[in-house]
Amino acid sequence: MSPAEPFGDFGLGLANARQGRFDFAIEAFDAAIAIKSDYWEAYAEKGYALVDSGEPLQALDIAQTLAVNDEALATQLSQYVYEKSQPKLTASYVSPLYAFFNSTQGPGTQLAGLNAYLNTADAQLTFSMVFQFSKPMDAASVENISNWSIARATGTGRGDGYNLDMMLKDTEVTLPAQPYAVYYDQQELTATVLFNLRQNDTATATIDPSHINFTFTGKDSLGLSMDKSADMYSGFSSFA
Repeated sequence: MSPAEPFGDFGLGLANARQGRFDFAIEAFDAAIAIKSDYWEAYAEKGYALVDSGEPLQALDIAQTLAVNDEALATQLSQYVYEKSQPKLTASYVSPLYAFFNSTQGPGTQLAGLNAYLNTADAQLTFSMVFQFSKPMDAASVENISNWSIARATGTGRGDGYNLDMMLKDTEVTLPAQPYAVYYDQQELTATVLFNLRQNDTATATIDPSHINFTFTGKDSLGLSMDKSADMYSGFSSFA
């Protein structure tokens, strides 16, 4: 009835978005913006539709545009992006409470070189890795050891395989498949992962710390699964 006004297209965009027809919704919001270039509500709703269609980075671009024109809408959209984005592992730290696991050392590292306590045959020591999450996590999910795995990296021909994909010696350490405990810090958004390594009966055990994958497959506080592009860490590849 009023083709020169943006409100019909805006309403069509809202209706399509509510039905999960996000491509059609985005087209309608773009049509509204083409009619009224400062229709900031249409920008915001397009941002929501982009997030729901799996394009959070494009939504953040819209939030940046809104930041200089309508701060309230920009804040709301940015919060929505944050809430709907899958969690990631973003950093690793050293825990002062447990033995330090140096994940930068490469193939053939003497297990005793990680900690002098392991100079003794059959000695066992608890090591830790502390991982930073990008957002609040479900504590029970993080502390469920079945959601974590510790494994030798599989190579792709780029030097990223355990022991550089060379045959393992008889002295190579047997890795635990999972940690024995994980503690989640809700304030810092970190997980302290504890795992045991055992020396062999001749105190000659070897290990390749840089090619061990620590993987988490749990959920955040909103029930979102981990981002597959950042749910695993190794000293060689960092976060992937």
